[in-house]
Amino acid sequence: MSHEDFVLGYQNGGLGCSVSTLLILRLFLVGRIRETPILIPLVRFSLGALFLIGLTIIGFLCVPAVWTLCGTIMLWGMFALGFVDEVGWLIVSTALIDEHFYHFAVAERALYVFTADEGNMAGATESIILLSVDPHQGKVQVKLERLLQEFEIPANAIERVQVQQDRELWILRVSLPRSVYQVLLMTLAEQPEIHSIDQ
Repeated sequence: MSHEDFVLGYQNGGLGCSVSTLLILRLFLVGRIRETPILIPLVRFSLGALFLIGLTIIGFLCVPAVWTLCGTIMLWGMFALGFVDEVGWLIVSTALIDEHFYHFAVAERALYVFTADEGNMAGATESIILLSVDPHQGKVQVKLERLLQEFEIPANAIERVQVQQDRELWILRVSLPRSVYQVLLMTLAEQPEIHSIDQ
């Protein structure tokens, strides 16, 4: 989807967005995010997290453990809610005004864009994907399982069958909105250990 279509659709209410705050945090920690409107709040949240860690340590040294534990749970809960809310708003607002960041966030799967009817997971269609996998290329199983977890596909939705000495058939049962399903297929097609994909 082009940036213009995204802006128009979002302003008209025909598009929705989903932000992966964990992926944004990972991209920030490895230095992939360079946009100042996002960097400054993320640095501020990082300093806030360090302050809370220090406060927790001091609390356990000076206050009874039960009170410190209760206070820590409440403070970290409020901190996490504030982090998720502000980061989500920052990513969407920056993507609306910065075309380069929009394409970066979508490519890194940190930002999902969907139409109003696709955003309802209850309306997502169930699909079966067949993957022909070469299990001898490095840590294939761990790599693919981690990739599938990013799309919220649990391990019990994956069935593996040995079809040849150097081939495994992975049967995935997924229930995803159409746009996320297409991103999943494109991502799987880029993996060198996957020889073919059937639907």
